[in-house]
Amino acid sequence: CGCLSGVTNLLIRNQTLVELEVSGFHMSNSAAVLLESALIGNITLRVFKFQGKKVARGFLQRVANVLEHNSSLVEVAITAVRVSAEDASSLEQALESNDSLRILVLKVWLYKDNFIPSLARALETNSSLGTLELELLIPDDTDECDYKSDFE
Repeated sequence: CGCLSGVTNLLIRNQTLVELEVSGFHMSNSAAVLLESALIGNITLRVFKFQGKKVARGFLQRVANVLEHNSSLVEVAITAVRVSAEDASSLEQALESNDSLRILVLKVWLYKDNFIPSLARALETNSSLGTLELELLIPDDTDECDYKSDFE
């Protein structure tokens, strides 16, 4: 979390940063809250890419909240997250109201049944999104065991 704290401080202090790519992090819930706040407050950031290792439950809800409140982001890429029913609903609502996002890349696993229908409904109402890349990942056995208890 210390390294991610540095990333969030950078987002808060540097209002000229246009693109941020973060990878390899273990994302706790408290770190996700810090990142969410920093992303909402940064009005110059256009591209945010996140590739996590172990990501806390609800991370995608935090990303959805950023999409609802930050109209400067035009590209968001999120890799290796679980999608709960709440995540899917939050993302649907965020995409329905966001008119600046042009590219969304989601690479997810362990997703709930409502994820694809929620995404489809959001795409029907979102007129700005030009590219959606969706990849449903298959985790290896160890990762699945680590995450299953937290996900359910």
